[in-house]
Amino acid sequence: MSTALLFLSVLAATVPMLGCLGLIWWLDRYNREPIPLVAAVFGWGAIFAVVGAFSINTIGSAILASLAGTENATLLVTMFLAPIVEEPMKAVVLLAVAQTRWFDNTTDGFVYGAAAGLGFAMTENFLYFQSLADHGFAEWLYVVLIRTACSGLMHAMATSIVGASLGWAKCRTGDVRAIALMMGLATAIAIHGIWNTLIVLEIYIGGQAILWDVALFLVELSIVVGIFLLGIEGEHRMLVRELMAEAEGGVLPPQHVHIIASVKRRNRVGWCPSEIDQDKYIETATNLAFKRMQCRTHGPNYDKYYAEARTLRHTLRAMLGTRPLPPVEP
Repeated sequence: MSTALLFLSVLAATVPMLGCLGLIWWLDRYNREPIPLVAAVFGWGAIFAVVGAFSINTIGSAILASLAGTENATLLVTMFLAPIVEEPMKAVVLLAVAQTRWFDNTTDGFVYGAAAGLGFAMTENFLYFQSLADHGFAEWLYVVLIRTACSGLMHAMATSIVGASLGWAKCRTGDVRAIALMMGLATAIAIHGIWNTLIVLEIYIGGQAILWDVALFLVELSIVVGIFLLGIEGEHRMLVRELMAEAEGGVLPPQHVHIIASVKRRNRVGWCPSEIDQDKYIETATNLAFKRMQCRTHGPNYDKYYAEARTLRHTLRAMLGTRPLPPVEP
């Protein structure tokens, strides 16, 4: 492989996936996730998930080859074993992240799930790109385009579904969380398996299979992106609802509610009193709204969320100099 093509393979594998991750992180504008934690989840997908999945797939391929022959084993691994192995390997880090105070809801799950999937896709894409560098530039470029535009995003989409499921169930009971996790994981495996199966069928029926695969992928991606955007809009409505309740209790001025709940208006200068740290004020009010929302589920951590909401409320009062009124219950 030429040095130039190796360098291009590195760029083609890293830049699009990091760009997608940056875009997804930026879109979550009401309560963005800490960059170090997002980077750690991305790193899990890029290193540990890839190594773990490769090891299990290799062992499984050897066992299947001894039972069904090498060619059949390759097909079985691609269509069935790889999705079943890779999706849990990517998603297992989300179980740990879901226990942190930064993982609050469905939108957060989308962000962290996409981070794990994009990390996995980056490493997998590089391995594919560099292995095909000797097949000619045209074939290399075709694989780069397909894997970047579709396969890479498929990994992000599949794992984001698992993350969203965990985020939705974050404040609910243990059995609901377990069911949500299983359903999210099953959906991710199905999406991955269908993609791989149609890729395999391309070998037998020609380009028609890849066209169906791309078309189906675009439909799936549109649905997932739509749900993500609806989640962000839901956060806007939640901020208005919860902060208006706090305003009615005298914690913050009512005119601030719609400003804080607006991505465009909250960062403008002039609406926040000059003696108050505007960024800290927005962050505290936003966190209070999320804690109120979590209290509404009356899940296993209700007392913890209630105490955190009360602390945030006192912090807001101290910032604004508002007098304590009767408690504002979530």
